[in-house]
Amino acid sequence: MIPDYINPDGMKNIPGDIVYLERNIYIEVKYDKLQFTKTQYKNWIFNEQNERPNYIICIHNKGVLIQEWEIFRKKYMHILEKLMNISLISLLNKKYTPVILLEKYIGIYKNEIRKKEYFNVVDNNEEELTKRINEIF
Repeated sequence: MIPDYINPDGMKNIPGDIVYLERNIYIEVKYDKLQFTKTQYKNWIFNEQNERPNYIICIHNKGVLIQEWEIFRKKYMHILEKLMNISLISLLNKKYTPVILLEKYIGIYKNEIRKKEYFNVVDNNEEELTKRINEIF
């Protein structure tokens, strides 16, 4: 399905990189690393009242993660606060959040990530990935 538009970062204050306005679907896309700008962090992670993406799609050389934003948000905040010992409030003054490699994120949560969220290229499960994408739309 063709999106209404591809949204470059900071464009029109609409959350996410891929936007389907009529379906009210906003998707943030990351490649290999998880890092957010100050505005993205403030609006999509720190503040609970702001509009934010519905999904995050993360791609790296070993697979694809498709996760609902709220699930991702809680896990991401946990890594920052508990595992990296970073105050979430302190990041409001930073230009970017610290880099977390997607491989590290997947490694930390490998027992919690559901089969329909992570698609390993080694398993060659293109059919499952296609099925999941179709579920979103």
